[in-house]
Amino acid sequence: MADTFDMYARLWHPRYAAALLGVCAAAFFSNHLAVSLLCLLCLGLLYGFTRLEERELVARFGEEYVKYQRRVPRFLPGCRLKRP
Repeated sequence: MADTFDMYARLWHPRYAAALLGVCAAAFFSNHLAVSLLCLLCLGLLYGFTRLEERELVARFGEEYVKYQRRVPRFLPGCRLKRP
């Protein structure tokens, strides 16, 4: 189905990005220090999880996954970091 929306063509980790967006939204709306600290903790944990997952995927799929990483941003659509 070429006409369907493929979120993995836009982001490496759309589920992690959605979870992070939800926690950050809760922090902004609650305006409470504990929830803001939870947001920072989740950011660090999710980044660590994604790095571990990416290592496994590169080992499993090799150069094809590395090309995918170069083409598609990790969390924010349209925001790609330069990778060596």
